[in-house]
Amino acid sequence: MKTYSVKYLFSALVLCLAVPAQAQSVSGWSQGAYARVRLINAGNPEPGMWRAGLEIDLEDGWKTYWRSPGETGVPPVFDWSASQAGGDIEVRWPVPHRFLDSGLESIGYKGDVILPIEIHVTDGGAPPVLRLALSYAVCAEICVPEEAQLSLDLSGGTKPRERLAVEDFLAQVPERSAGAAVLSATATADRSEPLALRIAKLDGAEPEEVFVEGPQDWYLPAPVRSGDALGTGAIVYELPLDGLPAKAEALGTTLTVTAVYGHKAREETITVGAR
Repeated sequence: MKTYSVKYLFSALVLCLAVPAQAQSVSGWSQGAYARVRLINAGNPEPGMWRAGLEIDLEDGWKTYWRSPGETGVPPVFDWSASQAGGDIEVRWPVPHRFLDSGLESIGYKGDVILPIEIHVTDGGAPPVLRLALSYAVCAEICVPEEAQLSLDLSGGTKPRERLAVEDFLAQVPERSAGAAVLSATATADRSEPLALRIAKLDGAEPEEVFVEGPQDWYLPAPVRSGDALGTGAIVYELPLDGLPAKAEALGTTLTVTAVYGHKAREETITVGAR
């Protein structure tokens, strides 16, 4: 094993931090143990908004995690504080996959995934300069924490191949709607009964998958189809509330529900009412 002096490591760190963001279509790859990551310039598709992508290229058999990673996962952490963005930076999330390993559930991605990034700026402002300190985890039989420092000056323009790659994953991001998919969410005050969700069909089709997110310290398992809501054409799903903190209140809590219908998906927020 090679060893390096503290002076050498400090000098390398200073040199790395001093390198300016390059104006080009992609950043360099940051290579981890079982994955590599980079930023992609996807251009300025409309006034006041720039688009980029975070590409995570995983080795075979390894996965990384969604924003709500399930029972065993670790969500990525994004630090954009060093960016010159001129506005808000929002990470968009393509529909994830549910994994079951040794009876434990996790939610995330395998293979090559791109998380679209939208930067909302004042129309006519300078192109954003992105600087990202990323912490994420990759897992197979073991889990490995990874970190990356990435930068990209979006004034360098985009190339069709990279732009289309980001747009392909943007098309997999659930459409945000209100009341079109999730009709109700109900629970009992003492949490003795499962949480019940009524979810509408889309073009006559039932959801193939449903993801439910609560407050950050809640774990909510996969909902189970329990029947049809009579007279509504909706489907009833139930999920136990065993993963809540001891003093958590279900009633009045806002949930984010993602219903996946094949190549379409809907994301909605709803407040839990009394069952």
